[in-house]
Amino acid sequence: MTQDDRERYIFRLYVLGREEPKSLLAIENLHQLGQNYLSGNYDLEIIDLDEDISVAETERITAIPTLVKDYPPPTQKFYGDLSDTSRLLQGLGIRSG
Repeated sequence: MTQDDRERYIFRLYVLGREEPKSLLAIENLHQLGQNYLSGNYDLEIIDLDEDISVAETERITAIPTLVKDYPPPTQKFYGDLSDTSRLLQGLGIRSG
């Protein structure tokens, strides 16, 4: 594992309809956080439950949008449109200043 891999965050964002306002807001908020606080060192997979709702049960998704941070460990889940940047940063253990 390289130094860049250790610093890179891996996210999955579960939405219900990629073009829905709440989905678009969550995607934009996550991209802003990634650029402003992670220097772009993140990968994001967007999973639209409209395409396969059974994924929600398999992945235990109980609310949407749901952000799952897979890396670095531990795996964490965050719910909603991700507009509360300070709360998200705190949950991710990222210093804002």
